Amino acid sequence: MHSSELVMITTDPLRLSTPAAIAPSFGRRRVGFHVLWALAFLTCVAVPTANGQVLQSASQTDIVEGRDYLRIASPQQAGSRHAGIEVAEIFMYACHWCYTFEPQLSKWRATIPEDVEFVRIHAGFDALSTVHRRAFYAAQVLEKGGDGDRLFFEEIHERGNSLSDETALAELFARLGVDHQTFQRTLDSSAVESSVKAADDLVRAYRVTAVPSIVVNGKYLTNGSMARSYDNWFRIIDELVRRERDAETKSAAVASEPGSEARGP
Repeated sequence: MHSSELVMITTDPLRLSTPAAIAPSFGRRRVGFHVLWALAFLTCVAVPTANGQVLQSASQTDIVEGRDYLRIASPQQAGSRHAGIEVAEIFMYACHWCYTFEPQLSKWRATIPEDVEFVRIHAGFDALSTVHRRAFYAAQVLEKGGDGDRLFFEEIHERGNSLSDETALAELFARLGVDHQTFQRTLDSSAVESSVKAADDLVRAYRVTAVPSIVVNGKYLTNGSMARSYDNWFRIIDELVRRERDAETKSAAVASEPGSEARGP
């Protein structure tokens, strides 16, 4: 499939449940990799359209709610560090299409303006992605996020290493310059636990049904099924960012008008 072509068929990952028999006793036994990989793959499967053609949105200039994006019922941001416009990717390390999306996303991230902040939210739809999610947030706490993302994707998708237990994870963190004791302490920390809970709450609030998905400013969700191509996907994201910027500019202008405080909101 050409790099610009993307059509996704997904199940609803919020309905997926992992039998207790294969849930990991973290640090004690290895997760059944083939079973968990299959569960993770259910949430992100891409296939070509009929005759190999890519379906584009009907309009190349306008984006339409319900077709190109969904409005989130209870808007909330992931918690950006500044007051700009937040663009959040909901992803999983074990998702093949998150891995193939990464180069395209990296190119786009290099072009974003200063008032846009990109953040990542790791979903946890099964036992394997739950293990990876804790490691993801441990890397965030240790400020190893960028390098950690690259190593995780490479290990899983290029080297076939599932990274499904603490031993494998500790070895990967050692390559990031983190000793075993620091890794273990961070993995079990309240900071990671809080991040995991917050991520789980956001994924449910956003009603994510496929990964990767993109949420703009906690208000709008779009994914590959809606976009149908990478080019169109980034066009949708950019337009949603522009709308948020225009809304913030208008709100600031109204607030600065004489008598605005007296009028109230």
